[in-house]
Amino acid sequence: MLETEYLKGESYFRFFKEISSIPRGSGNTEQIQKYLINFAERKNLNYACDEIGNIVIYKDKSADSKSNAPVILQGHMDMVVVKTKDSDTNPEVDGVTLSVDGDWIKAKGTSLGADDGIAVSYMLSILDNDKLSHPPIEALFTVDEETGMLGAKDLDMSLLRGKRLINMDSEEDGIVYVSCAGGIDVKAAAESEMEHVKGDIISFTVSGLTGGHSGMEIDKGRANAAIITAKIINDIIDADFKPHIISIHSGEQDNAIATDGNTSLIIPESIKDSLGGVDSLKEKLLSIADKYILQYEETDPDMQISFNYGGVHVKRAYTVQATARFIHCICELPNGVISISEQLENLPETSLNLGIMRVNETSASASYLVRSNSDEKKKNLVADMKKIAKKHHLKTYLYNDYQAWEYREESEIRDIIVDSYEEITGTKPLVKSIHAGLECGILTAKRHSLDCVSIGPEILDVHTYNEKMSILSAKKNYKVITKALEKLAEKE
Repeated sequence: MLETEYLKGESYFRFFKEISSIPRGSGNTEQIQKYLINFAERKNLNYACDEIGNIVIYKDKSADSKSNAPVILQGHMDMVVVKTKDSDTNPEVDGVTLSVDGDWIKAKGTSLGADDGIAVSYMLSILDNDKLSHPPIEALFTVDEETGMLGAKDLDMSLLRGKRLINMDSEEDGIVYVSCAGGIDVKAAAESEMEHVKGDIISFTVSGLTGGHSGMEIDKGRANAAIITAKIINDIIDADFKPHIISIHSGEQDNAIATDGNTSLIIPESIKDSLGGVDSLKEKLLSIADKYILQYEETDPDMQISFNYGGVHVKRAYTVQATARFIHCICELPNGVISISEQLENLPETSLNLGIMRVNETSASASYLVRSNSDEKKKNLVADMKKIAKKHHLKTYLYNDYQAWEYREESEIRDIIVDSYEEITGTKPLVKSIHAGLECGILTAKRHSLDCVSIGPEILDVHTYNEKMSILSAKKNYKVITKALEKLAEKE
């Protein structure tokens, strides 16, 4: 079906199918790196690798090009790997199984990886095509973008000569991005404080949430499974059942809105009996579940909250005090949009997402990704978070701090992309900032003269197992990029 439905001679779709068969979750990019190197060697193209694993493949200008100034094409080779509960895919060894539904390319039971597999495919197609007009090309494939843009941070800039860069890591058709948010990972954690407790084992799951990209969808008001989990436990605390946490596992990526979670608690037998027994507890839990399902019925219509009662046991669990401190901290810490941009209409300026929450015998922790188009406001939000965490006896740890990409009044590459889009489609694209991290921010900090723009096809529900990419949009944006290369080749 894939061959007949959408390939139709478009080499970037062929490359997309090939790389989809390669596991390339963040931190697991060795196979895709080997694939890219083998491609360069087969095409007799020069290439370079730096110590962290970034790869640059070089292509000389086309015979008709007047320009000797290189252009950098850039995307990241890793992807966020999430899957449905019933998927038997092993992200470490399996690739993605593609399917087609009308205009959409999807994956079966997993995230698609069009973020940013389509950029990799575009670059391979351009490098493979000897009929295109283009200036010298430096195709930059970065590693581990999804885990703090680590590849861009440690990139050896001596591998690149270009001063104009086309980033292809955007997911909204008809929009040209010219600035982006910076970000930082913030982890609030406490060491385990445990004791043996005799009581009723209560396990519950939060599942079926819509999820989404923590930058692109943070303003949609969607439920976060980690936050819902903390609120449920807080409601149990407020009802005086004095729960002890045994374990929590919610969320998988700090840059994805958590879609599910599993929690195990123990309710002391004496407390349960003094408050009306197990029937009273069950009634309270059902009312709590109904409250959140009703609250998010529009944004998360498939949300499910289910409880399981395991009977009376003696278990090692967090003390009631440690449980309360951790949960009260999570409930007091902000989550979602903090401020809206005053310069750009309806653009979240500062936000944070609780992407991963874990409680086990070692520690209790919550990992957030803070984003802001203002480096100062990002700094201020982190300072506030540290104060709240300290108040509840949690320590904070900061990782992967990266800069915002600031808007430039004059940009040659932006003007070329805008003109190319209009020539191909007959309409002008929107020129906007994005409330998500793009590697342009880090790269421009490394080389201040770098003139960047970001463009890409329509991709919905990125970082979820509902991710899908528009076939027509992918075709259109490839034409826009190759038209821009043609314009760059015409410049003396």
